[in-house]
Amino acid sequence: MKGKVEAVVLALVLLLAYTIFPWIAPGYNHNLVLSIRLSAGSVPTYDVLLQNLAIWPVTLTDAQWRVTHFGLYNYWVPSEAPVQNLTLLPYQSHSFQFKIYQGTATSAGEYFNGTLTVDLNATIDVLGAFSQVHVISAYNATSQS
Repeated sequence: MKGKVEAVVLALVLLLAYTIFPWIAPGYNHNLVLSIRLSAGSVPTYDVLLQNLAIWPVTLTDAQWRVTHFGLYNYWVPSEAPVQNLTLLPYQSHSFQFKIYQGTATSAGEYFNGTLTVDLNATIDVLGAFSQVHVISAYNATSQS
């Protein structure tokens, strides 16, 4: 009987910590991991992956995705529009692909293939605690394959 009581008390403490901790420590940048990878193929296509490494569901609203090359904005074309509002369950991820044109070119033969940065700015909600997040990831064409 004593073991069952201890298990119930432990479960209640963990549940309380699960619901209270996001209010105490609302910094979530370290729990969202953004990565970029170049896909092999005749047309350079970049894969973007946003992962929620927290044990809490995370809701992003008004997400703004921006791609830059040495601080200059380029014309990029996602295979599907990057979502502006999404909920990621614990350890879930969201991904999309995009191609980017060289400068302002829009012809198929002038795709960009090089170093770039993807920025994500959004409002984040974790169990009712809201904050602003800025997640950034770089793809370095000289060090990655």
